[in-house]
Amino acid sequence: AVVSTQSTGSIEEMIGIKAANALKISGKDKARPYIDLRDAQWSNCDTLKPGDVTKLSPSNFVTYRFGLFMCRLLKERCGFPNVTVLLADSLPHNNYMNNAYRHSYHYQEDSEILFVRKERTESVGEFMLVIAHALAHVQMGDMRDDNNPFFLRAFYRALRVLCTDMFFGRAAQSPLSGGLLDAGAGNTWEYALGLASSTSQKYNVLSSLVDMRVEEPTSLDFSPHHLSSRLTLAQDSNLKHELGALISAESQTNPEQFLERRLEAVSGLEPGSVKSTSKQIKSYTDLVQFQQSRIGLQIDELSAEVLENARQSRQLASNTGVTGASELRASRLEELRNARSYLSDRISLLTREHAKRDE
Repeated sequence: AVVSTQSTGSIEEMIGIKAANALKISGKDKARPYIDLRDAQWSNCDTLKPGDVTKLSPSNFVTYRFGLFMCRLLKERCGFPNVTVLLADSLPHNNYMNNAYRHSYHYQEDSEILFVRKERTESVGEFMLVIAHALAHVQMGDMRDDNNPFFLRAFYRALRVLCTDMFFGRAAQSPLSGGLLDAGAGNTWEYALGLASSTSQKYNVLSSLVDMRVEEPTSLDFSPHHLSSRLTLAQDSNLKHELGALISAESQTNPEQFLERRLEAVSGLEPGSVKSTSKQIKSYTDLVQFQQSRIGLQIDELSAEVLENARQSRQLASNTGVTGASELRASRLEELRNARSYLSDRISLLTREHAKRDE
């Protein structure tokens, strides 16, 4: 068969366009701006179509809500504008020619609304990065050029704030950090680390102050299965918060001695006869014992929740005579099973942490 010169030229042109796009995405073509790999797979259309937040999956909804918190954080720490973030099913055409995420968001300046493509909520890291990128552009008043030095200054400042917040968030999530610092006067992080004499001891102390696990928090706490279970547990714990609120006003008068005074009143003892049992940690051995006791208490609390969960499941399974409630009962049983699985995983995790303190 004879291939015409025109056909050959068309094929070469198509190959050339694809090669140029590949260089553009990979960053090897220095003359062209960088494009995010996922962003390059999307295209904008003629109209903006807002998304429905209520139709998001639980994990995507949590990601979206965390993005709203991040906007408030960057507004407070970086002076970014007060922008409303909404999701979109499709985005309109724009002139963000040198913007790596030009297919991922659209900013309406007159209404100060940032529309982000809803697919970005599938990854919390991507969603945070895209929002920080967009807000840095909004801050400088130009959405078009990623090479603008004022944009780069705002963007890297936002990343610095987010990284700092991630560190302190990890510290706050550690199951032992708060109790360690409250165990006695003078128990600061520097003091706790100073009790350790070897590298392994220092790492043991550090792992109690900052949650340094890489895989388990993400896979355990934020999978769709366990996220739904945690939401169920949060709903079931509302009564505990209400009871805590009833005594908060009285405990604020003297929180350090509130429990001691209550014990004296209930037992009919003289004021001042019940002393606080808290003591200052003075050695690495005291620190390890404190860690073990805190973990043991958490395991006991979770075990009690597992027993209560099992009791509710048995009671619900035995109520088979209620007419028209079979689907509701099956759904509730599934929620309880998921919650029990989540609690068991947390107990296993804490049991391993407790075992490390015995080594």
